[in-house]
Amino acid sequence: NLDLYIKTGCSIRATTTTTTPVCRYSHFPKSCVGGHNIMFRKDTSIDECNALCSANEDCKGFEYGVAYGGAGRYEPRDCQLQDSANSGGCNGSHFNLDLYIKTGCSIRATTTTTTPVCRYSHFPKSCVGGHNIMFRKDTSIDECNALCSANEDCKGFEYGVAYGGAGRYEPRDCQLQDSANSGGCNGSH
Repeated sequence: NLDLYIKTGCSIRATTTTTTPVCRYSHFPKSCVGGHNIMFRKDTSIDECNALCSANEDCKGFEYGVAYGGAGRYEPRDCQLQDSANSGGCNGSHFNLDLYIKTGCSIRATTTTTTPVCRYSHFPKSCVGGHNIMFRKDTSIDECNALCSANEDCKGFEYGVAYGGAGRYEPRDCQLQDSANSGGCNGSH
């Protein structure tokens, strides 16, 4: 009740590295920068505003809306990026703003590695005797393929099918093998 899938070759999907600037900020309550606005967003968290400024090379800091009760037009959670850090002459309590000045940045690299992708030749009613390395029940062909592909010792896998043989294997059984020699093994049994 087995089919055999022999590994014929593998390739690795490209590893990707993403770099993200991570910046530090000094917080100046009731402060702002006059006339150097480069981008505005409503309903933004401090972390989101930080990320927007960190990703923009021209950004020297950001103003963040707070509820000071001032007559200015800014509201809580407003985010305003600035191309200057000069807060002279700007009253943050009037405008309902705090100022966050960029003090330094570093680059955070995130690396993503994907699993190997392998090709298999299919041999119906075939199997490998005595080289079992892992067994799983109720497994799809794709799942069995992925298990074998991720295991360097795996040379192929047996997959359970309903041939009506007297053997103990059932449909959807997955048996990884450390050999590809199918001599003397009858998968239809």
